[in-house]
Amino acid sequence: MLKANDLADASSVQIVITAADTSGLKQELKERIGSKPVLDLSVRVDGQLIAWKNNKSPVTVSVDYEPTAEELEKPENIFVWYIDAKGKVVKLPSGKYDTASGKVTFTTSHFSLFAVAY
Repeated sequence: MLKANDLADASSVQIVITAADTSGLKQELKERIGSKPVLDLSVRVDGQLIAWKNNKSPVTVSVDYEPTAEELEKPENIFVWYIDAKGKVVKLPSGKYDTASGKVTFTTSHFSLFAVAY
């Protein structure tokens, strides 16, 4: 998942998943997201944030999600956005809601901000 030069002399590696700070997002995007979860995925080596991207080592992420009554009528329309550093959103083809598990799951080969969307 990580390159040897990312780990040179490292004593700890953390994969961090937190609720994202959305205060820096454009108001229009915040309105589109509403109260849906926004995740911040990152990697820290010895406490230092590093950029991670590896097309050969995709990561699957699942998050609990309780759809609204409207969303439950068409759960196939629940998906995931990748939000880049400039606030541009890209729909992830892998992002899907599973009614049996109550989770939204997606696969990514880079860490950034990800939002549940409908």
